[in-house]
Amino acid sequence: MILATAGCYNFDPVPQTGPQSGSVVITTLTDQGSLDLGRYLGPQVAAVVGRVQRLNGDDIVLSVSSVRNHDGIEHFWKGETVTLPRPDIASVDIRKLSIGRSIFCVVLGIGGAYELTQAFGIGNSGQVNTGPVTPTR
Repeated sequence: MILATAGCYNFDPVPQTGPQSGSVVITTLTDQGSLDLGRYLGPQVAAVVGRVQRLNGDDIVLSVSSVRNHDGIEHFWKGETVTLPRPDIASVDIRKLSIGRSIFCVVLGIGGAYELTQAFGIGNSGQVNTGPVTPTR
């Protein structure tokens, strides 16, 4: 299950059709949106990350996973539902799997695991080959 969700992701602009239900998005709020939604999201929230539940006209209903303040501090949520009015949203980006970066990370991980097994002698029989044995008399 973990391997199915592991990978490297990018956030790309949402296509003209809008985000699909179930997709993960990051919504950057306008300054006015940060003020308007402060009582729901907390003060100084700059961006909201969550899974799209549905679109209500121009509003986006999200199951929120985190919010990021203007100072960069991120606060994690447990999927509470929040409606973001379109006038309060500056931009919406959708999470997409980055195939190239994910493959690079997998290769790097396999190489690192191999090096660790070699460094700690995991997988060998514990015998050290020092060369040919010369009998002594």
